[in-house]
Amino acid sequence: MSHSKQGVYVPLPQSLSDSESDKEEKSNGIESSNLKFTQPRNGHPHLPDFQHDLGKIKIKSVRKLSARRKIALTFSVFVCFLPIVILLWILPCQDTSTCSLKIGNWESSHDDVEFLGPINLIRGIFHKNWNLALIYKGSFKSSKAFKNGVLSVLGDNGAVAWDFQQESFPSEMNCTILDATNGGLYDCLVVDGKGLKAIEPVSGEALWHAHSLEGKSIPELGMPIKIDDLDKDGVNELLAVYKKSDLLIISGKTGRALSNIRLPSICSSINLLKLNSINSIKYVCTKTGDAEATYEISMQDIESKYLDSGANIKLNVVQNEANSTYIKAGNKKLVVNNINICPKCNSIVTLFDSNNTKVDSWTFDNTIIMNPIPFTFPSSRPLYSFETYIHGFILKMWYWQEDSLKLSPVTRIYKRNVPIHNETFHLNKVSERVILIILKDNDVRIENVSLTDIYLICNGPQHHNCQPNHNNQKDSLLIADLDFDNLMELISFSSTYKQIDVDGYDTWHLTSKLNVFRLESEFPKLLKNK
Repeated sequence: MSHSKQGVYVPLPQSLSDSESDKEEKSNGIESSNLKFTQPRNGHPHLPDFQHDLGKIKIKSVRKLSARRKIALTFSVFVCFLPIVILLWILPCQDTSTCSLKIGNWESSHDDVEFLGPINLIRGIFHKNWNLALIYKGSFKSSKAFKNGVLSVLGDNGAVAWDFQQESFPSEMNCTILDATNGGLYDCLVVDGKGLKAIEPVSGEALWHAHSLEGKSIPELGMPIKIDDLDKDGVNELLAVYKKSDLLIISGKTGRALSNIRLPSICSSINLLKLNSINSIKYVCTKTGDAEATYEISMQDIESKYLDSGANIKLNVVQNEANSTYIKAGNKKLVVNNINICPKCNSIVTLFDSNNTKVDSWTFDNTIIMNPIPFTFPSSRPLYSFETYIHGFILKMWYWQEDSLKLSPVTRIYKRNVPIHNETFHLNKVSERVILIILKDNDVRIENVSLTDIYLICNGPQHHNCQPNHNNQKDSLLIADLDFDNLMELISFSSTYKQIDVDGYDTWHLTSKLNVFRLESEFPKLLKNK
């Protein structure tokens, strides 16, 4: 197409007539007849330069929103995002357990087992709260092969998370020493008659059993401590007392024995193994005549012995540590002395101030007191207007009744087809009492929390071989924040035999209860009318 001064012809669309085109141009405020083209440039006509006219155009200012409209706009935006927040963070808590839920008071019962302390806190699959782990002993008249083991329950409701059943009786457990897999969770180390094992806290599966190079189990091990990573596999090693006379280095990752450290044969037994802050090991040596001495070994010597079995170990005699039996809460100290053998036992509880001056004392006859638990709570102002915190102690005690009942030959301890003829069993009743010692200014108050009847069955009238056993109740109390709400719960367990009728026989059935009580939040209610 040749260029000309008459412009460029563009055909109209079929749907648009000439008259419609004119109307559209006029409606836009532009008339084609008023447009003038200047001299063509590069063969094309162009419009005049309007840049100098832009400054003459007045831009209408935008009115600012009033305060009322701003509030309305903000509120509407908030309402739009509120359903998203509810759907993503609030509703899923009930279904997927992705956020913390407050724990209420609960109780769970477990048949045919006797719990042993202490109570261990472990992590579950969801990290919203702590779960609980305990070792247990089966009924001594149960015929089950695997009647002992380790039980884990959910911290929010007491439901069973897992149950690790085994034949040998577990005597000790600690879930705060080792992370065998470097997964960020501490595993549970369990000591029993066959040796030492590590249990994964979420699944309840055994990770390893302590074993020799040949794969044989290693009995007579004590609860180990954690030491340095000697074999450089990324996991700390364990050091345990072996056969009450030697030290054994165990791989924390696999459970394999790495080195046996023989100590001088001057001790009939060693125990209380611990790692000092100065990077040395301390242990107590019991000699002939029950004399005790404390020895110290440097970690450098331990590592040298691991690298070279012929290396020498230097033992340093250190001063025996004072046997601190007191429990401290605030500026007060509590000392519990259990005297004699139960049921002819007595307990003396003494309270001292910070200057070791006796404040008060109580004596309990035919009683044994378990390990006390101290507590410190922020004050509830209507009750305690002059203190910032409330201090005190929780004590659990067993009080023995005078009489024991001899069970008849046809009385069955557990549901069995054959009555008991070859053994004599006695039924004994004790009263389990839980009390609070509350410290307020210079005033000391004792409040009863609970009183429960406990029935023991003993093999013979002298309270030998009894179940449940008071020694297993020593660490049956724990105060902890299970749901991370900065309020403390009281966790406790208790075991007893209870009588039920089965086929016309009086049957005594072993049962244990685990309780969680929101102690700190319920504390004002306990004292409301006191």
